[in-house]
Amino acid sequence: MRTSSKINIAKLISRFLIFFLNKKNVCVKRKGLNWSLDLNQAIDLSIYLIGRFEPSIFYIIKSLSKKDKYDYIDIGANNGVHSLYLAQEFTNSKIYAIEPTKHSFNKLLKNIELNPSIKNQITPIQAFITSKESKPDTVYTSWELNSEEKKHSQHLGVKKSLEDCILIALDQLVEKNKIKKSIIKCDVDGNELFVFESGINFLRKFKPIIIMELAPYLYPESGYKSSDLFNFFKKYGYKYFEVHTKEEIHNIQDFSDAIPAGSSKNIFLI
Repeated sequence: MRTSSKINIAKLISRFLIFFLNKKNVCVKRKGLNWSLDLNQAIDLSIYLIGRFEPSIFYIIKSLSKKDKYDYIDIGANNGVHSLYLAQEFTNSKIYAIEPTKHSFNKLLKNIELNPSIKNQITPIQAFITSKESKPDTVYTSWELNSEEKKHSQHLGVKKSLEDCILIALDQLVEKNKIKKSIIKCDVDGNELFVFESGINFLRKFKPIIIMELAPYLYPESGYKSSDLFNFFKKYGYKYFEVHTKEEIHNIQDFSDAIPAGSSKNIFLI
């Protein structure tokens, strides 16, 4: 389903709930964790309704983590929807929750504070990870469901400020925090290539497992093609797998080309 179609459905549900509850900001408990949620935000709405956002991401990480102990790097952590559940599930692991926007980072901090039993496992970092020498002042991110703010023409996110956000390379991040064996979840709306270009030493030395969104329709806006992304990972010997089926993708370019315009697929690399 196209992102725009999902958002339109979420808008209707959001309006009904806000009308029924007579408020848009709620504090709830879902799957053993406490959440401060804004029902006008798509990810928050998903947590309110089903307790998670993109649950297949959590379940594939859980499946991949069965045999070994990992630390987890959540790049594009938003309000903590994956980071908090990872901390709850893997009590002996560290979770590095990376979120660049001031808006979502503040929500992340609040949700961590609401869950003191896992607070010490999570290191929240307001950072923009890239191989570039500068960062923008704003990025299109959170899905505001009932807002008059200007939206991205395709994924319908709205611009949020990167105030107080640091610029850092992935190699710098892992070296500073002494991260070795890890699983990376990366959802950065088309900037994936720049994130991993900034971590070539880490990829070469430790070859982390990677779960990421494949969104070919966003890459031209960032100045690269899907083939550039695949050629980059090829240098490090990665194989591709589909998150829902866990089946290996033997021709990643054909798989990418088959994704409908305006849609995305989650994949993992090992």
